[in-house]
Amino acid sequence: MNRYATILFSLLIYTSLNAQLSNLSDEFIRVCSIQDWQNVEEVEGWPQSHLEEYDINVTNEGQLTMIPWTTAWFDDYRPNLLFKEVSGDFIFTIFVNYSNKALDGQPSSTFSLSGAMIRTPSGMTDATNEWTTGNQNYVFLSIGSANVTNVTKFEVKSTINSNSALNYNPVSGLSALIRLVKIDDAIIVLHQIPGESFVVRQRYNRSDMPDTLQVGMVTYTNWPKVNTYSYAFHNFNILNSDLQNDPTPWQPFNADLVGTFDYARFEDVDLPGQYVGLDFSNPGDVSDAEILALFSYDSESNDLEGRKIWNGTNSDWNDAFNWSGNSIPTLQDSILVPNCGCVEVAFPEVSLGMHTYQSLIIEEGGLVTVPIGSTLSIDLSSPNAKFENFGSLFNWGSLFVINTLNKTVLNEGVMECENGAICRFLD
Repeated sequence: MNRYATILFSLLIYTSLNAQLSNLSDEFIRVCSIQDWQNVEEVEGWPQSHLEEYDINVTNEGQLTMIPWTTAWFDDYRPNLLFKEVSGDFIFTIFVNYSNKALDGQPSSTFSLSGAMIRTPSGMTDATNEWTTGNQNYVFLSIGSANVTNVTKFEVKSTINSNSALNYNPVSGLSALIRLVKIDDAIIVLHQIPGESFVVRQRYNRSDMPDTLQVGMVTYTNWPKVNTYSYAFHNFNILNSDLQNDPTPWQPFNADLVGTFDYARFEDVDLPGQYVGLDFSNPGDVSDAEILALFSYDSESNDLEGRKIWNGTNSDWNDAFNWSGNSIPTLQDSILVPNCGCVEVAFPEVSLGMHTYQSLIIEEGGLVTVPIGSTLSIDLSSPNAKFENFGSLFNWGSLFVINTLNKTVLNEGVMECENGAICRFLD
């Protein structure tokens, strides 16, 4: 076999990927999936960021973490938004948590909340030269400390041409499921507190919004300080204690919010025939009870349980901190190597010796190296076991995929064997 020869083998079972909205979903277990989210500040060309920190599966395992500076979404004030673009009708569900920066309770500043947003793209790419007032259009629902501290509230807001109409109501706890549904011109806002029933929080007719929208997560905090600034000063500056020439020094900075998100799930809308063409913003067409019957379900993860996921703080296969759950995979585990194409993640190198697992899935952008002296065996005898390579697998040692009969065996990426390496796929 030639050096770096590409291994081609037959597909036994293959379930094709499709372009459904569910492919946009994120369980926040892949560090590099932060690259799949667009940051409105970067897209619109703002010179400064209103996020002190944001990452996936780094600060908090299995979560998106967003920590904002002093900032607000209101009228022409703009802070942060991590989003994906979605066209047509959709269902967007997040599970969100909020706390103060000490991580021991409620934020100490009013209007410190985290939530979900649907927004009309501004079209800007250079905010310094293109930003004008009157162009903010969005709907969101967030949870946190609203007009008073130490009381959890939902804040729901609809903004049209930078004119924000908001209301809020008290709830219990520091977490919530939030679901936004777009059907034609209607936007339906639902929420669920853990252990309680779904609630239809608000309906809006937003015929002003285009077909393609920004859909994602927001955080904001410290309205008492924000409210002392003009829109322009707020929007174009990092608002923290390092600010030079603060025009309102008498009002202290008190950005006190950590927003974490367990998942963000996108789904297609599949309405029963009798609802097609009805106005979901009109209770006379569709009642709250009907909306709850259609949309108060438990969303499902796209990721199979039981996978041991590579996090890759370094390349050491035997370093427990490189794996989800901070434990080294065993022969009962299915290995998932996600995209490793960001600076936070190193590519894995299988350690010396023999290693046997139930499944191996290498996603696009993932790379696994099997060095000389290492043997990687994937035993597909268990139900639902599979071998899928959408990334790269470079083998200098030994690779065995066994018990492949009637199992998923797929190579859509690159697989290469060094001279003298062993690559075998056996029934």
